[in-house]
Amino acid sequence: MGRLNGKVAVITGASRGIGRATAKLFAAEGAKVAILSRTSEGVDRVVADIVEAGGNALGVVCDVGEADQITAAVDTVVAAYGRIDILVNNAFDGSAVLSSVIDLSLEQLQRNFDTGPIAYLRFMQACYPHLREGGEGRIINFGSMAGTVGLAGYGPYNMAKEAVRALTRTAAREWGADNINVNNVLPIADTWGAAVEDVPPRRTPSLVSARRKTTLPRWCCSWPARIPNSLRDTALPQMAAQSSTAHGNSLRQPSMSKGRSVLRPVVRQSLPT
Repeated sequence: MGRLNGKVAVITGASRGIGRATAKLFAAEGAKVAILSRTSEGVDRVVADIVEAGGNALGVVCDVGEADQITAAVDTVVAAYGRIDILVNNAFDGSAVLSSVIDLSLEQLQRNFDTGPIAYLRFMQACYPHLREGGEGRIINFGSMAGTVGLAGYGPYNMAKEAVRALTRTAAREWGADNINVNNVLPIADTWGAAVEDVPPRRTPSLVSARRKTTLPRWCCSWPARIPNSLRDTALPQMAAQSSTAHGNSLRQPSMSKGRSVLRPVVRQSLPT
């Protein structure tokens, strides 16, 4: 029996990279997966892969920067599957993330917010009644360690991702009483188009180079292929009444402790009951 049997998961940005890998793993664990992305070609390809492997998937074309498309996408999933148990907010427009603070325009900043925290908020609000009705709602939002450390040259991206982190913590406090977990994952990884399927050795040249070029702490770099397992663990029912922020290193070593899935090291906060 899969660990996510009977669950319905909505995954944005699921046509490639971390989103695609997460969708395939959730389906393999028994979840019905809604594949959301901007292009029908990408959506159809991932759905076909999941169905061929024996899973259940629904393709929905959705631009997360458009509010009406978000509402329509959620309605489509509910019409097809009757429920939503898990929301993974992964999509983000990676074409507008680079700018220094001095050169940053409000238009570029707005694009980062429209496809980041504003889109995440809209999905969360649209999915909320369904997550609450199911009794074990799970939301996983993608932040970034780039925002936490203030990665130079990524001004609009850092600002948007830190807003995601604030949104996540606030919703975790407010929605805990409804048995909805809201969690943050903050990887440093190639989230836009990585096609590598195998997990490389930890000290790959790409990761070492990334740490040197960005002056990021050694522990904050992770590889996309390791992340979906941690997302699955975060989506499990055992994660009730707990909110966590997992940085890159904690994505490497998920473990089980006293019946709960725990990501270490992780900042954990108890929610009001």
